[in-house]
Amino acid sequence: MISCKEPSSVVQGDLGRSEWDGKFIYLQLLNDKEMQPEILDSAMISNGKFQFEQSAIIPQTALLSVEKQN
Repeated sequence: MISCKEPSSVVQGDLGRSEWDGKFIYLQLLNDKEMQPEILDSAMISNGKFQFEQSAIIPQTALLSVEKQN
């Protein structure tokens, strides 16, 4: 049996702050035309940690943002 898996990249982080638990963190790329961030993925923060896994096409600079706290 032969299996083919697409290349992928993993972004892991530890905010070290449990007050962010249950909040979402967003992985964003800047669009080429308007230079505005576009959400590529989101993850829920648990125990101060998060992880994204994306197909790797080309290296890119990305932004991370967390939704506002109450």
